[in-house]
Amino acid sequence: MILKYLKFILSILSYIPILFLLALYSFTLRAWIQLKHFPIPSIDDPKYLGFDSHYLLISHLFNIALYLFIPFVFILVLFNKFSKIQISKIHIRMFIIGCLLMAIQIFLDPFKIVFWYLD
Repeated sequence: MILKYLKFILSILSYIPILFLLALYSFTLRAWIQLKHFPIPSIDDPKYLGFDSHYLLISHLFNIALYLFIPFVFILVLFNKFSKIQISKIHIRMFIIGCLLMAIQIFLDPFKIVFWYLD
């Protein structure tokens, strides 16, 4: 019974990196619409745009995704090795794709969105 709950939780948590990116891009889009130009780092501070709940959502999703990576992989390996219940491949793929896209966004930072957000 607990394995089914664990499978459900892992299935939901596998989408956190994608949700982080969607929240970050939607926040940037909202800022772009409000400012009437693409946000510029060191000039347009995201904390003072009036989107406080959206700003905090991005912070929380980033922290969850960051702290989720190693336990998720560890539990996934244990789950697939010792359990008869398998996690769907789509959830595993979405987690891997989300983590790769998140790493690209953070480390390569196209359009300087992360730099602007953390500024």
